[in-house]
Amino acid sequence: MNILKKIRVKNMFFIIFSLLLLNALPFTVLAAELSTDLTAPIVTAVPTSDSQISLTWSSSTGAVGAVTYGIYKDSSTTTLATTFGNDFNDVGLTASTTYRYVIVASDESGGRATSTEVSATTLSSAATLVAPVVTATSISPNQIDLSWAAATGGTGTITYGIFKDGATQSIATTTELDFSDASLLPATPHSYVIVATDDIGNRATSTVVTATTKPFTAPVLTAIPISSNRIDLSWSSTTEAVTTVTYSVYRNNSTITTTAGNNYSDTGLLPSTTYSYRVVAADEAGNRATSTEVTATTLNGTSTSGLTKPIVTAIPVSATQINLTWSSSTQGVGDISYRIYRNGSTSTTATTFGNEFNDVGLATSTTYRYIVVATDTAGSRATSTEVTATTLGTGTTTPSLTKPIVTATSTSPTQINLTWSSSTQAVGKVTYGIYRNSSTSTIATTFGNEFNDVGLSASTTYKYIVVATDEAGNKATSSEVSATTKSATSTIILSAPKNLNAIPLFQVQLNWSSSTATNTLVAGYKIYRNDLQIATTTLTTYLDTGLNPSTNYTYKIAAFDAAGNISDFAIINVTTQGHANG
Repeated sequence: MNILKKIRVKNMFFIIFSLLLLNALPFTVLAAELSTDLTAPIVTAVPTSDSQISLTWSSSTGAVGAVTYGIYKDSSTTTLATTFGNDFNDVGLTASTTYRYVIVASDESGGRATSTEVSATTLSSAATLVAPVVTATSISPNQIDLSWAAATGGTGTITYGIFKDGATQSIATTTELDFSDASLLPATPHSYVIVATDDIGNRATSTVVTATTKPFTAPVLTAIPISSNRIDLSWSSTTEAVTTVTYSVYRNNSTITTTAGNNYSDTGLLPSTTYSYRVVAADEAGNRATSTEVTATTLNGTSTSGLTKPIVTAIPVSATQINLTWSSSTQGVGDISYRIYRNGSTSTTATTFGNEFNDVGLATSTTYRYIVVATDTAGSRATSTEVTATTLGTGTTTPSLTKPIVTATSTSPTQINLTWSSSTQAVGKVTYGIYRNSSTSTIATTFGNEFNDVGLSASTTYKYIVVATDEAGNKATSSEVSATTKSATSTIILSAPKNLNAIPLFQVQLNWSSSTATNTLVAGYKIYRNDLQIATTTLTTYLDTGLNPSTNYTYKIAAFDAAGNISDFAIINVTTQGHANG
């Protein structure tokens, strides 16, 4: 009996031990108990923060009835959780710590299937979301662009909410690193903050940045009376426009035209009448800007002059200078003066009776606009077309001035004629200095391409160079050439014109007696004003026009023959009369 009792106790102990062992070893024994076709779940573990790991798994198949999933962590014999779903978030974990998991699927028949063990390590506690650094840039009167560096330390995808002008509602949300805020008003300040948000709800807010939309600048208007029934208007271009700009012109508060250009001639006006003007610029984005109102008064209408407008050329010669030249206006009454206007100003930059003006003291690499207004003594005006020129940059290298190619020809015992090619790649006008026999002093300077060296010795060799100089100071020196004057035998003699006289008014009438010739014939006469040849004639009279009042001029006249021989000069100094009254 005792023996039987011992056997029963021993068997009971074995059964209890087996049950305890079966319950205590889910990671090893449960898999051995599979008695159905239930498949094990496939598990993924992803750390989502410094205190959380997210688990997901595939659904087990081959089950009898509903399947539950038990989550076990770090070899624990106690389930962390049980669920009918396919995911679980394990929270409240320690940062930078590795955790191990298995999922045990169970169906209603008692079948069980255990996953392979997976592990994951929580993020470092330093992985805190860091706010983006934002830049705001004004692009136009209607747009501000925002850009920022990516926020760091977040979990998963980071989105950015854009908040403007202190609003609590974002104007946009994006995963990009830039945003354009459009449809704004010109010259208006705006403030922005960017709020970064990661997948687990962490948020980081940037500091406030501000930017002001660009202004839509008003045109600067100029009104110039041209005649008794016409006023010419011109204005500067409106900058920072978003699209094409049109300009509406108002006379006395009524629209008279709309144009995309920068000038307008208002005609059909009354003499001696004052008109007011303004110009309104508008672009396709709806921006508008109005010029300051200007006034102009038409001329009195008593002049019938058909004064022609000057044709202007503007040439930049340095980083701070632009040279202007223009043609003479004709068909005027009396003296004609020229007023230079720069950049649409109503104040003259200069007034002159000449045909050139050098505008100095300008800004580097800057474009300037010019008009020249001719005015005669009757009050008639003629305005040039506007021209522009841009000053050179401080580092600008102008093209090399080409050197003239010179030819020297002996024409008599006392004369050598020089001719040369024009220098190119010049800045402005080119003058030519003539040097003889290595002298450091010029024997002549001219804008032309020829010079006759007279009064030389017979049978003598002379050497010449010609130095070209442009308005920017660039120089180019020709190769040296030489020629030998003819011998004194059979000397050809041309006498200088005699009895040269002049009648100076606003023009100069020159008269002289014929030259005499030995061993040749006089072919004609060359007329020079201030050492520049202005005419050739076979007559013994010449009328020089287009002169400035109260100005001294030096005239030289020489006879020449068919072989190119030239006489000595007859010389006279003349001063034109002063300005006409009225």
